[in-house]
Amino acid sequence: MPPEPDPAPASRDEAAARRRRRRAARPPRDILATSSINNRFWLTLAPIAAFLLVDRLADTRWAIAAGVAAAVIVFWRTRRSGLIGYLAVGGIVIVGGAGVVGIIVDSDKAFFASDAIGDILWTAAFLISILLGRPLMGLLVREIFPGIRDWVPEGHRVFVALSLAWAAQNVATAVIRIVLLDALSTEAYLLWSRVATWPLTIGLFALSYYFIARAVRQEAERRAAADLAADPEGDEDGTLPA
Repeated sequence: MPPEPDPAPASRDEAAARRRRRRAARPPRDILATSSINNRFWLTLAPIAAFLLVDRLADTRWAIAAGVAAAVIVFWRTRRSGLIGYLAVGGIVIVGGAGVVGIIVDSDKAFFASDAIGDILWTAAFLISILLGRPLMGLLVREIFPGIRDWVPEGHRVFVALSLAWAAQNVATAVIRIVLLDALSTEAYLLWSRVATWPLTIGLFALSYYFIARAVRQEAERRAAADLAADPEGDEDGTLPA
């Protein structure tokens, strides 16, 4: 009689397959840090940087023109970059419109009114996206951090809650900027509007980071529990990998 095949290799292969499945069900320890950030996102900061640089060297009208030109370049570079491209379109409309008004009336305050206008439009975009069932935070985060896409769907409740939070934050910053722009010189506005609004923005970024990371962990735990329920034998020692 031929000898029976040794079951040990098959058992080892099955255990290895289970480990691979469970590793696939675990995100990196910090997926928001390890995801591949879409670097074109940072180009959206170029118009304000161009204005500040040229404003130190030339007349206000030239600084406004530099900001508008930067917005055009950003639009051209990102026009095919998904949501970032749409942001560039919105940016050029806002900055370009404010820039034209600023040049016509020779007012740098007219140019910087685009800050508050942008806040108001962001608020509308967040709220409309929720009504459409596609919260903007879900679209933004999954665009900027592509690694999130495999773990949290764009319509997840965390993105709905964060979209509402960012809508409220934009209302607050719009009010602050309108008050400061009316009360201060342009130079003072550039300083104090940042001092007043950046803590709100940084704090909400931190909260967003925490809640999105928690959603990823919860999804990983759900997948691991589902895998264990389907294969209760677990690994060779009957436990989930750490």
